[in-house]
Formats: sequence, structure tokens, C-alpha cells
Amino acid sequence: MLGVPQLLEKAKVKDLVRAHVAVLDGTALSPSHPRAHGWVKANTLWAELACQLGGEEG
Repeated sequence: MLGVPQLLEKAKVKDLVRAHVAVLDGTALSPSHPRAHGWVKANTLWAELACQLGGEEG
């Protein structure tokens, strides 16, 4: 059984990119109660995802 380093070598992967992770709880989000992220207000699931992954620029 191969480990991660062996799999990466076999797949000829030289570098890994850094991943960004977002956590969305659909029951805690509400369009009528937006979440503030700095000067941005997230009213939708997609806006919340963008704010978590990209910050205010997202």
C-alpha cells in the first residue's frame, strides 16, 4: 500500500498548492440577518463562501 509521498511521486507531483477551507452551516445563515465581514455583508450562501475564502476582496 502506497503512502502520500509515494503517490505524489508516482503522479509526478512536484509542488502542492495551499488550500483554503470554508465551513458553511446552512441552518445558521439567513438572508434577513446578514453576517458582517469587515465592510462586506454576506446575505447569501455564496457571499458567505466568498468572504470566508477570499476575505473582503472575495
